[in-house]
Amino acid sequence: MLVRTETGQLGTACIWTAAVAALDAGAPGDRITVEISGERDGLSSWQPQVRVMDRAGYGLRWGQYWGGV
Repeated sequence: MLVRTETGQLGTACIWTAAVAALDAGAPGDRITVEISGERDGLSSWQPQVRVMDRAGYGLRWGQYWGGV
């Protein structure tokens, strides 16, 4: 389920906090999938990068990571 799309990014950083993610998705997610693709002059990248990450911390896979990955 797609819950957030960022466009017009300049630079290399995008911060998506757990609180904002919970508002976007309607529930706190402990596993997220990020797809990163580039666009220039109206043409999209042919090879988007896909990354799957586990969020860690109190209440998010706490028993698995004990607060840190």
